[in-house]
Amino acid sequence: MRGFAAFTRKEFTEYLRSYKLLIIVMVFLLLGFMNPVSAKYLPELMENFMPAGMKMEIPEPVIADAWAQFFKNVPQIGLVVMVIITSGTMSQELSRGTLLPVLTKGLKRRAVWLSKFTGAAVLWTGSYFLSFAVTYVYSLLFWDKASVPELGTAVFFAWLFGLLLQSVVLLGSTLSRSYAGGLLSAGALVLAGMVMSLFHGAGRYSPLRLASDNMSLIDGTLKTGDFLPAAAAAGLLTAAAVLAGIIVFDKKQL
Repeated sequence: MRGFAAFTRKEFTEYLRSYKLLIIVMVFLLLGFMNPVSAKYLPELMENFMPAGMKMEIPEPVIADAWAQFFKNVPQIGLVVMVIITSGTMSQELSRGTLLPVLTKGLKRRAVWLSKFTGAAVLWTGSYFLSFAVTYVYSLLFWDKASVPELGTAVFFAWLFGLLLQSVVLLGSTLSRSYAGGLLSAGALVLAGMVMSLFHGAGRYSPLRLASDNMSLIDGTLKTGDFLPAAAAAGLLTAAAVLAGIIVFDKKQL
């Protein structure tokens, strides 16, 4: 456990020194700020930029619009930035041979891989809920009613998909010594989810719906139970990706 804790601290030190932590925090802070602000003031901006004499009925913005922006921006823009930042986490270490010194000193390979996963998971979790907190606070300032039905459940489902994506990215980065391994793995997961969504039966189990149908849960179109098959699939796939990553790295020639 001491080796795992020490290597995990090393991961966060690396995030700090390489400015990855700063980039992620800034991106998610900006997204958290933009979600309610764009929802609140976009109708006014549209009216100002319309041609003279042209009128359009624009509904009064409500708090649900801010969360619609949250579930559009954070799982898409935020996760894309996360994938780009973390896709070379393992492959760069493998290509440079920087893991050999710590492994020859007795640190278990599984501890190294789990430290990598823990670092990516904590980075995603902290950034995601930071953006959520900023969106929530500004929503309180802009609208009197800040209560949104099933918001917590919808936020959890999107977070779970992000965790799955991080595990798959790290697995891809372990399989390949190139930076593209993690990116291709993330793309394969999203593509598989899109293909599954085309079929009614399989679509219920598509993890992608955890990050794409959140507003249907909030507006009551779908119920929590409708997401449970996809959530179970995401949880199982995350566990499988972690286990596969440990096994692959344990057998990989450095």
